[in-house]
Amino acid sequence: MKRHLPAWVRLTVLALLLAGCAPATATPTPSAAAASPTPTATAASPTPTATPTATPTAGTTPTPTALQKPPAPTNFTATARSAFVACPSPDSDVMCTPLDLAWQSTAGAAVWFKIYQAGTGEGDATCKDVQAEQVLVKQTAPGARSDLIYQGHATGGGLMCLWITAGNAAGESAQVLAVGP
Repeated sequence: MKRHLPAWVRLTVLALLLAGCAPATATPTPSAAAASPTPTATAASPTPTATPTATPTAGTTPTPTALQKPPAPTNFTATARSAFVACPSPDSDVMCTPLDLAWQSTAGAAVWFKIYQAGTGEGDATCKDVQAEQVLVKQTAPGARSDLIYQGHATGGGLMCLWITAGNAAGESAQVLAVGP
């Protein structure tokens, strides 16, 4: 009567044979326990340590993740103060309205924000119609979630439109239109 070995024994022998045939430069394949993303503890190290979830294959070097554009800010608001003040420009005698700007962002502290502005002028133009004519008004300090700009008074009518973007070395996010004046 022929006796068969249990399946786990046959798989272990096969794994040992394959490991012995691999070239000396091959990287050992991590076990299922070592590839687990959950913290593990050993007798030699009682403190849990995170285990990497990805291991480079033999003969390759891990590559850093490419920098991504930050997500667009949300809840961008512009609130006009009730008092007029002299515009901060040294050569201007024009009166301005201070605008308090505020927004939310999930981007990190190293991300800066750019504020753009365009006016619709008289007529039926909307902010979307004049978006291509916008000019940069201000770039904030990294990590800011509010700022102040001064809006000069012009003759005529129309809306003054403000947009915000989040930016880093990879570029700028999509533009978000302000809610407010």
